Amino acid sequence: MGYTVAKVLQHGRLDLADFRGDALRDPVTYALAARVETRSDDNSDPNAMAPQVVAVFLKDGTALRWHCTTMLANPARQITREQHLAKFQRCCTFSLDPLAPGAPSRLVEVVDRLQDVEDVRQLTELVAGATS
Repeated sequence: MGYTVAKVLQHGRLDLADFRGDALRDPVTYALAARVETRSDDNSDPNAMAPQVVAVFLKDGTALRWHCTTMLANPARQITREQHLAKFQRCCTFSLDPLAPGAPSRLVEVVDRLQDVEDVRQLTELVAGATS
């Protein structure tokens, strides 16, 4: 938790790139993360994603608080199609076995008309990746 909080404080967001390469070896992030204290609430479900409360106390005494009752992309807190597609494209760039050039866009097109797909191979061929 300390690492993710530190990255968000530094960059205003958390990204897949924060979990690879040089980002994982950033001493500034680790110095900030060491100052993060995590406290558990009394929720009996260890898998519960919400509610979450984050409080950051600055050196000048200012307290910054963020409260989340519903996680992003939950039906009660939906993301737009554009946000969904941007997230999908970003995830595709981090795939261990990259998809063939153009495959992510073609995959979106096929899924958009999934009810008309007569052969699942239309999907599996697109996700097979460049290594097959």
